[in-house]
Amino acid sequence: MALILVLLSFIILNLVYHIGWLMWAILWKIHHAHYFFGFNPKIFEITIYGTRLSFGIYIPIIGLAKIYKIEGSERTRVDLAWQFFDHPVWKRSLVALGGTISLILMGIACSIFTTFLEKEYYISKDTANKYGFAPSETAMQYGFKNGDQIIKINGNDYESISELTEVNKRTTYTVVRLNDTLNISIEPDVIQSSYEPFLNLITPPVIMEVDPSSSADKAGLKKGDHLIEINDHKVFSTNDLHEIRTNVESDTMRLLIRRDSSLISKTLFLPANEAMGIFFMTPEFTTYENTFGESIIKGTQQAFRLIDLNIKAFTGLLGGKVVSRRHSGPIGVAQAYGGFQWLRFWRITGLLAMVTAFFNLLPLPRAAFWQSIPLAYEAITKERFKLSTYNNLIRASYFMVILLMIWIVIGDISKVM
Repeated sequence: MALILVLLSFIILNLVYHIGWLMWAILWKIHHAHYFFGFNPKIFEITIYGTRLSFGIYIPIIGLAKIYKIEGSERTRVDLAWQFFDHPVWKRSLVALGGTISLILMGIACSIFTTFLEKEYYISKDTANKYGFAPSETAMQYGFKNGDQIIKINGNDYESISELTEVNKRTTYTVVRLNDTLNISIEPDVIQSSYEPFLNLITPPVIMEVDPSSSADKAGLKKGDHLIEINDHKVFSTNDLHEIRTNVESDTMRLLIRRDSSLISKTLFLPANEAMGIFFMTPEFTTYENTFGESIIKGTQQAFRLIDLNIKAFTGLLGGKVVSRRHSGPIGVAQAYGGFQWLRFWRITGLLAMVTAFFNLLPLPRAAFWQSIPLAYEAITKERFKLSTYNNLIRASYFMVILLMIWIVIGDISKVM
C-alpha cells in the first residue's frame, strides 16, 4: 500500500510539473503550436488559447512521460524554453523554471492547508519540566544530566519541546538542576547529526494498562502501579526499562512497585523475547488548532525548512559526510505514509514537491538548472548558445553524478580506515 501511495505522489508531481511548465509557456506565448503527449494512438485532443494538445497513452511517470511537438505530420523533440530566441531572456527564464515554480507553489499550498486542517499536538514546556529530560549520550557529553529542566532557549521562553531541537544556529539552553541554574551551549550540527533523540522526556514508569493473560497480568500487576525497582536496579523512567531488561540474564524478574501508599514486591516470570504486557503512562499532549492566517505562516515555513535541510544534506554529501537520521531514501519515504490517511498523504506529497523542486535547481541530469546556462550566456554575450554544447553539458552531468557517488564512497572509506 505504501509503495502505491509513493507512486501516486510521483504521478501527481509529474503532472504538476508538466502542466505547470505548459501553463507558464502559454502565459508568455513561448511554445509550439501543437504538442503530443504520450504514445500512439491519439485518443483525444483539446485546444487551450490556440495551442493544440493531443493525448495518446500518456504515463505521467519520470522516464515514461513523453512529450513531442508536431510540425506537419512529424513528431519531434520539444524545443526547450531557452531555444525560443525571439523572446526576451527573462520571459524564457520564467518558462524554463515554470515546472519548478509550480512544484514549489504546490508544496507550499499542501503545507498550508494540511496545517490548517490538522490539529496540532505538542508536549508543552510545563509538561516536559514536570519530570525533566533524559539526555542522550551526545547531550550528556555537552553537560546535560538526567532530570534537567529546560526553562529557556537562547534566553527566550518556549511553548513546545520541538523548539528545543529545531535550531539552525548556536543554541544556549538555560537549565535548572536541583537548586542551580546554568547555561549549556551547543552547535546545531551536533543536534541534527545525532543518530538518537537528542533529548528524551522522563516519563515515570506508572502502569496505565495491563494486557490480559500476559506475564504482567499473571504476576498481579495492575493499572496505577508505579514501578520502583527491577532486580534491585532503580527504575526512574520508562527510558530505563530497555537497558535494565537487556542486562537481566534470568527469566525471573523481582519487581518493587508502589501501589497507593504501599510498597509491594512481585515476581514476574518472563521468557526471552516475550513482551511484559504493560503499557505505561505517556506524556500529556496539548491540542491546538491553527487559524488560516497562522497556517499560511507556519505552512510556508515548514515547506521551506525542508529545502534548508536538503541544502545542508547536499553540501554535507559534497564534504563526504554521511546523511543523518533526519534524511530518508525511498524506503523511508514509503514508511512515512503508513496506511492511507488523506491529510498525511497530501502533506508528504507537498514535501516531496519541495524536494523535487530543489533537485531541479541542482546540476543533475535533465534538471531545469541546465537551461540557466544558455540563458545566462545569451544575456551576457548577446549571442545564441549552441544546442550541441548544451547536449554535451547534459552528458557531462551524468559523469558529475557518478563522480559525486565515488567521492561519497571514498569519504566513507577514509573514515573507517
